[in-house]
Amino acid sequence: SVSVSVTVKMIVSKDYAPSDTSGDYTIDSDKIGKINTAVANATKIVSDNAGKTDYEKRVAYRKKIGELVAYNNDAATGGVPYGDPWQLIYVFDGDESTNVVCEGYSKAFKYLCDLTWQDNSPAIECSLVTGTMAVNSSPGPHMWNVVAIGGSNYLVDVTNCDTRTVGAPDQLFLCGVTEIEAAKKYSANVGSGV
Repeated sequence: SVSVSVTVKMIVSKDYAPSDTSGDYTIDSDKIGKINTAVANATKIVSDNAGKTDYEKRVAYRKKIGELVAYNNDAATGGVPYGDPWQLIYVFDGDESTNVVCEGYSKAFKYLCDLTWQDNSPAIECSLVTGTMAVNSSPGPHMWNVVAIGGSNYLVDVTNCDTRTVGAPDQLFLCGVTEIEAAKKYSANVGSGV
């Protein structure tokens, strides 16, 4: 019998490393507190909506995410290194100055759905989807959700349901899509050619 010991090291994101290190394996335990805050705040959102129907819960989650954050244009244009603006932490950290891009919006929605329906059958699923979104023929990378309800799939784009977006307030929320290219390209008609 052979016994092997394996050590796995992962470089800590600068958002959670001590400020005097870069590309290191050290975690700043004080910064981990914002993760714990985010988990507690997300859990509270789920418990605050526990008595609602499944549909009402999803609507409440979309609205709450929109209340908690705005779109981080600086991060989307390359002015911010990859980190929290792409994650769900900034949605639930309780800090009004931290905002996210589409990845943060969609991960936050999925997280709330996963917390809510973690014990249910696979009949209620929320998936993350990445691809290209084109608004008026201007394509760009994007992330959104697909929610499976009773054997049908529905698009949920929480980012584009936020204030001053193409789908505000709810045109791209639980909407059906038209398949243009099998399992590859879909269209949602919200009046401006998404």
